[in-house]
Amino acid sequence: MRTRSRKLIEKEETPPKVSVKHSPKKTGSSKVLIPEKQPSVAKLIKHDFSLGWFKPADIKYFLDDLAAKSNGRLDVEVIGQSNEGRDICMAIIRQNPAKPSSFGVFIECGSNGCDWLAIGAGLYLIDRLVKDQETVPQNADYYVIPCSNPDAYENSFSPHSPLVDLSHNYPIQLGHRDVRKIPENSFQAALLRWRRSYRFMRNECVAVMNGLLANMRNIKMFVSIQEGASKPKILYPYGFCVEKVEDEGVVKEVAMAANRSSKDKLFGVSSVYEAAGVDFGNIVDFLQLSGRIKFNYVMHINDRRRKPKKQLINSLGAEVLTALKNMSEEAIKHLKDGKQAISYV
Repeated sequence: MRTRSRKLIEKEETPPKVSVKHSPKKTGSSKVLIPEKQPSVAKLIKHDFSLGWFKPADIKYFLDDLAAKSNGRLDVEVIGQSNEGRDICMAIIRQNPAKPSSFGVFIECGSNGCDWLAIGAGLYLIDRLVKDQETVPQNADYYVIPCSNPDAYENSFSPHSPLVDLSHNYPIQLGHRDVRKIPENSFQAALLRWRRSYRFMRNECVAVMNGLLANMRNIKMFVSIQEGASKPKILYPYGFCVEKVEDEGVVKEVAMAANRSSKDKLFGVSSVYEAAGVDFGNIVDFLQLSGRIKFNYVMHINDRRRKPKKQLINSLGAEVLTALKNMSEEAIKHLKDGKQAISYV
């Protein structure tokens, strides 16, 4: 489920180069300085949500432009900087800008960095949630980080650049569940994989947690959109033991709702352990053990593809949007029925 982790080579950010072009104007200076590779908002809008082709800076331009046209329904917040100083943005889409909803869905995309489809799907979600109010379940707000690992995403444009996988870069808490049924060889191998790739207090992970903590009162469901599975899957905790998550029936029922509008079963549903075996350091286990959010899921959408075509991003984004809408409605129903959609606080 994870790509190779390679050692990150720190790079200094250099100012954009400038080129000298002659101005056709007769008055004033005959030369003007024009920054090279400046993000083109017009180009971004023309290409709609096919942003897998664009750099992290272009994503920020796209979000800011969309927010300016959203009549207050979209706020764009910079929740932190990457290890190399790139902004990590969170889009907040509210159905009622004057009053935050008590039901919020937090969506994180691209923690691996080379998950181009996941990042494209996240941007598709933001665009549709802003432009189509009927898409959003009533009384639901969405908090979306379209690219949580911008350094690795930037480096993924070059096949020889180093990448850092942050999808499993969260602390583990052993002793909270029964791990005696796990074969020792599998347990030790998984623990060693986590230890070798773990980067304590990485800026990107801190930014994600800051975004969560700042809105924790309203967030009832968390979804991390990732790639790497052979088939689309929705996974719930735990990944480090065979013990079942509390209220597994309700948690699984919400995940199963993702397939409600489709004739075919688009997403398989299981625990992380059932699907991947022993799996340390994923964010859904960390959040589940922190005891604040009941519905925590990893959504695996496809094999990794570089430079995905717009048609693929749109079709996949539409499937993800429908799945999240159905899951949100199911979770809201359980809230109204008093089935403890949030617990342990």
